[in-house]
Amino acid sequence: METKSIKITKALAENKGYYLFGGKGDVWSNTAHLSKGMMATTLCGRPMLSTNWVRIEGVNEVGCAECARLFNEAISL
Repeated sequence: METKSIKITKALAENKGYYLFGGKGDVWSNTAHLSKGMMATTLCGRPMLSTNWVRIEGVNEVGCAECARLFNEAISL
């Protein structure tokens, strides 16, 4: 059975205590990531060493498939 993926918006993520993160490349390639709390990496393990251009540019949707998968697992527990 195929599971339907839902779009993870900024509002949904923030409601669950997560936030969107990404550098300029993530803005350009539509691969915004997710992080939670004081983590030094995103859910998929990407180090958060750059300026959060996803926030600056107003990106409103997660584009990283691995972050989305891990977020969906975490909120379905």
